[in-house]
Amino acid sequence: PETKDSCGSGAWDEGAAVQRLAGEIKRALPEMLVITDVCMCEYTDHGHCGAISPRPDGQDDVENDATLGLLAKTALSHARAGAPLAPPLSYPKDHNMQALFAESPLIFILAAFVIALLVGSFLNVVIYRMPIMMERGWREQCTALSASPASELPEGRFDLMAPRSRCPSCGHRITAMQNIPVLSYVLLGGKCAGCGSRIPARYPVIELLTGILTGVVAWRFGFGWEAAAAIAMTWALVAISVIDIDHQYIYDNMVLPLVWAGLVLSLWHPMTGAGTLFIEPKAAIAGALAGYLSLWSVYHLFRLITGKEGMGYGDFKLLAALGAWLGWTMLPLIILMSAVVGAVTGVLMIAFKQHERSVPIPFGPYLAAAGWIAMLWGEQIVNWYLDYMS
Repeated sequence: PETKDSCGSGAWDEGAAVQRLAGEIKRALPEMLVITDVCMCEYTDHGHCGAISPRPDGQDDVENDATLGLLAKTALSHARAGAPLAPPLSYPKDHNMQALFAESPLIFILAAFVIALLVGSFLNVVIYRMPIMMERGWREQCTALSASPASELPEGRFDLMAPRSRCPSCGHRITAMQNIPVLSYVLLGGKCAGCGSRIPARYPVIELLTGILTGVVAWRFGFGWEAAAAIAMTWALVAISVIDIDHQYIYDNMVLPLVWAGLVLSLWHPMTGAGTLFIEPKAAIAGALAGYLSLWSVYHLFRLITGKEGMGYGDFKLLAALGAWLGWTMLPLIILMSAVVGAVTGVLMIAFKQHERSVPIPFGPYLAAAGWIAMLWGEQIVNWYLDYMS
């Protein structure tokens, strides 16, 4: 500007260079999103970006509160000129992040995918540490187990937040740059930066799987509360499934919150824009009861006939959770899909000698996969089947 003053008033002058240029760009290219800077140091006679007050020692202090008001004036003048993304101070209601995600499904899907990669990295921690945490808790609560050797369990604080992740071979502490989902694995060549030992490929696989499944959910539901709930359900199902594969156990402190979450979500029925989740409370309660009792009945009938246990109680609770989220009408589809896929997979694994006949096969992953599919396309599958049969 030709003239400057102590408050930098030229920064919000409607005829200033930034405002004029933003207006000309907007008139020439109406679809272009113009983003400007609200820095004021070029408009003040003292060179500081804001209002200042002198100190007794001859130095100056920037007055933050007064400066915010000046920045707000500048941002508002930029927005009026055609630059709606000056700073959040002047962010118009029709250009906020919620509107951006709602109007741009691809941006929402990509954002959900990136966030899910980070969550997938955390799920690796959950999958590894949760069984150890539970066993430690059981040992502390059971006198008989507490008296037995437990040298294989880590000492000191051990939960989902501490200690920091380390290489199991050399104890090398994994830094933040070495813990970037998928990318760090690729850059490290799949080896520990400390000792060079091989990093299991399951870690990036779980991260990618979480990201891809989350992206599919974001694409299926679009931006909204239903997508947020479905994404949370997806993350929980991934962790529960992998732990069940590793340990053949579904922990109460993971599956029971899912049951309660499904019941709580039903309290917000009807949710605007939701067509699958946020079902009626009666349907959620009936689904939870039917889910638990159906597998419970099969379990006891199988044990009565064969004298063996065909599945665990965790499977009952997982199906109860799916019933609470999706309602009892989706349960036949979930049971049918999980049973068929589980039976075929089990037979193939035994036939190709990938699994011992005497070793039980976890049923939780098949229930989780069938429930996830039913959450996304259950109604379409049922309608297709009914049309096909008719």
